[in-house]
Amino acid sequence: MLDEADEEPEEDSVDADEPERLRCSTCRHPITDERARFAMNGDHRHVCVNPSGIPYDIACFREAPGLRVFGPRTEAFTWFEGWGWQMGECAECGAHLGWWFTRGESSFAGLIARRLVE
Repeated sequence: MLDEADEEPEEDSVDADEPERLRCSTCRHPITDERARFAMNGDHRHVCVNPSGIPYDIACFREAPGLRVFGPRTEAFTWFEGWGWQMGECAECGAHLGWWFTRGESSFAGLIARRLVE
């Protein structure tokens, strides 16, 4: 018999010190977490429109380990002056989640907000 001090935590319990994970809305694969959020050009969120006129509400993250980056890096039609970009998809299911931006040694993910869930 376990006394209160020896009880094991329930599997569903959440560690208050653990940051909120953000997951792919398609397959729930972990993509990034709250502590990676940052403001680019003064804002964490941006509404950006691609050359086809499609608007995207993107959120900026310093890292996104669950994102697979692919394709050639380009600065054509970039939303952030001086930053090149590549496509980004869920490393698990391949759903398009956003873009990976780089400039020199700096980089960040611009992720489509509605394609992430907590």
